[in-house]
Amino acid sequence: MDLQLEVKPLQIQISDLVQAATTLAVDDDVSNEAAFTIRKELKAALDKVTARESEFTRPANELLKKVRDVFRPIKDELNSALLHIQSQTSTYHIEQKRIEAELQAKEDRKAERNFNRNKNNPLPVPVPVHVEIIQKVDGVAMIDRWVAEIVDINSVPATWNGIQILSPVVGELTKIGTSSKGQATIPGIAWKYSPYPRGTR
Repeated sequence: MDLQLEVKPLQIQISDLVQAATTLAVDDDVSNEAAFTIRKELKAALDKVTARESEFTRPANELLKKVRDVFRPIKDELNSALLHIQSQTSTYHIEQKRIEAELQAKEDRKAERNFNRNKNNPLPVPVPVHVEIIQKVDGVAMIDRWVAEIVDINSVPATWNGIQILSPVVGELTKIGTSSKGQATIPGIAWKYSPYPRGTR
């Protein structure tokens, strides 16, 4: 069917009406009344053309509806499956982010606890032990002794293990060093090995 042959008579029918409408100038009561009449004729012509168009499109629309009805169930199944997959992946990613945030929070709490523990109980700083090699003299017994050397006065605590170690009882440091054989760890203190002779055999 050649639709142009169907449309051409309609074009001929409306041509005069369209020309009258597009050339009309409304400037008095007479032209205003003419405009009212032309408007009614234009609407009627439009309804006629639309009805004629529907005669051709109705079968196509009915066929289109039938085709869509046949394919709709398959498309609905696919769309439903697609939504399920999207929901599952979205839920998985949300859960992974939650787990990651929980682990990070746990690590942050652990780091904070370690920081606070180290702040309240600082790790002991190894104290160097200076050992002087003393030649043994025949007939003389040497007594081991470690004397304290203050290497950083600002780091030395007033007490150590409940023992007052600063002046006026600096001698306590020697007792601590000797009893620990220079292994006691006291901030700001280094130990020097300094034996002394006990006497002659």
